[in-house]
Amino acid sequence: MRPTLDVVPLPGHMAPQPPHSHPPPSTPQNQVLDLFERLREQHRTVATRTSALHSTCERLVAERSRLEELAGAIRSKLAYFDELEAVAAQVRRRARGQAPDCGEGLRE
Repeated sequence: MRPTLDVVPLPGHMAPQPPHSHPPPSTPQNQVLDLFERLREQHRTVATRTSALHSTCERLVAERSRLEELAGAIRSKLAYFDELEAVAAQVRRRARGQAPDCGEGLRE
């Protein structure tokens, strides 16, 4: 049989409360501790949300860079067609006006 130990509170400390006891009376110290605990929980919430926001921002910056690279690649491929349109328009103008260096075969 094991001997039982009685818990003796240290001076200035409260004795352990049984599980179904009433909460300690509301004192200014307890109110401050409650406020501090709420502040600590709010800090954890803000830290979690800030971390999530930073992760989202980093992901969006990476996606923006990828999209800018894609847009640049598309723009360079479209430059060929822009040049083609300009050349085709010039050929049509010369064909209509029968420029001296163009033959009869270029008429529309």
